[in-house]
Amino acid sequence: MSIHLHNHSILDHSITSRPLIFGQLVLQAAFKYLPIGTESTFVLPQWAINSVEGVLFGVSQPLFDRYIMYTPIRRGSGINNVLRASMALVGIAYGVRKMEWANPMQISLMWSALNIILWGYLDTTASGFILSSIIAAVVMLILGVDHGKLAQYLWLASFYFCGAIIFGQVGRFFYR
Repeated sequence: MSIHLHNHSILDHSITSRPLIFGQLVLQAAFKYLPIGTESTFVLPQWAINSVEGVLFGVSQPLFDRYIMYTPIRRGSGINNVLRASMALVGIAYGVRKMEWANPMQISLMWSALNIILWGYLDTTASGFILSSIIAAVVMLILGVDHGKLAQYLWLASFYFCGAIIFGQVGRFFYR
């Protein structure tokens, strides 16, 4: 979907294609010899950094449930919730892609409004909403706020919010 939005000049590829620094820092800590930055001759593959971030999001939700919110993980959550979350996000992304948008702020505000609905449909736990909101806020802080690109940053924060919900469901499934 990012490629479609980029092709229609809604998103800047330099913002949406770069992963957060979380995965890169974890990989560098795990493998001391991996450099950070683009000046080096060895650059970490983007898929590896994104994979580590997905695992971090998946692990963080059960830990947040247990140690911060002190809520037990529901035993009823299973693979059906994971599949439902993934398919709902794919369906909504497909629907958004087929619609015509007048400006980037419309799609970003629509995604931001859908975050609450998606959370209510897919998760409904206070810890899931709080952690996903924290992750989205951290994304905004890492990227900084450039008012000319606010729509792109809102869209990216919404993407990470939904990703945290889905990976949180996966983490809960494996943790139980």
